Amino acid sequence: MNILFSDFDDTLAPELLFDVLFIFDFSKSNSIDSFDKAIYDFIQIKKKSRKNVFDEFIKKGNFKGFNVKEIVKHYQTYNFNNFDPLRIEILKKFSFFQCISDRSIDFDEFWIITDGNYGRQKNKIAAFNYFYRNSGNIILDPNIAPNIIKKNFFLSEHKYFKNKKISGLMIGNSIDADKKFADNNNLDFQLVHNNDVDIEELLVAIKNIT
Repeated sequence: MNILFSDFDDTLAPELLFDVLFIFDFSKSNSIDSFDKAIYDFIQIKKKSRKNVFDEFIKKGNFKGFNVKEIVKHYQTYNFNNFDPLRIEILKKFSFFQCISDRSIDFDEFWIITDGNYGRQKNKIAAFNYFYRNSGNIILDPNIAPNIIKKNFFLSEHKYFKNKKISGLMIGNSIDADKKFADNNNLDFQLVHNNDVDIEELLVAIKNIT
């Protein structure tokens, strides 16, 4: 089988895109007025360190009335499928999915391999099914490979790929994680740098349709 594998965050779509959409929707649904401050605080905190992001976020005065545990739960379970068609256009405009999806026609199958919280990643990927059919399958399901991260993952350990001869290409933005996965599974590797988003343009787009 000749398969195209792709990383998700900052390869198919900017992670920042989903962070902004979550913070905007959470602010709106909970009558929080400081959306601009919240998103800029979140971006700066996450740039410095991904550890304890929401602890620092709340210390800066964002999302008053909520504790870290509540925010993290909302963040990890947020359902991006609830967007109306206009909001789906934002995902389409600011993602990089199309350029990679177009390449998938040269392969037998297209799979997305991603680390991170499984529920959140699954919700993000599901959002793309609104405008791309056959957008891929997600692997590293914790029920199949608990506590295994991408760079230590072998396709032979996945029930779908077990005993199958696999060839193909892995596309990703990380030498450490994505290339390591490719090397472990005898796949070709292509490094991409699709992580830039014009935050001002994104904020304007969101505000114009809500």
